[in-house]
Amino acid sequence: MSWSFLKTSELGPKKWIDKYPNCKSDNQSPININSSNTKRCNLLCTLKTKYKQSKCEIFIKNNIPHISYDKGSYIEYKDAKYNLYQIAIHAPSMHTIDNIKYAMELNL
Repeated sequence: MSWSFLKTSELGPKKWIDKYPNCKSDNQSPININSSNTKRCNLLCTLKTKYKQSKCEIFIKNNIPHISYDKGSYIEYKDAKYNLYQIAIHAPSMHTIDNIKYAMELNL
């Protein structure tokens, strides 16, 4: 099983809710992660990473620095493979944890 933002984006944000009901407007970014609702787990035992060298292209979109990454890098979690296409740098963080905003956040 593999998921890609690029494949999903072909549906367009207005159609996401049809295929992905959890993508309704009150479940969109930015979000606050309430740590009292999370369960402790050992992700590193089941999370595999494969990042290769890349000729990165850096550009600004909506005042946010982005780094485009060459194909071939990914992480695997359980039976799903998530390809790395781009990194977005948010300073300060876009999302919060327990209502705390951090100095920076990377979205891969």
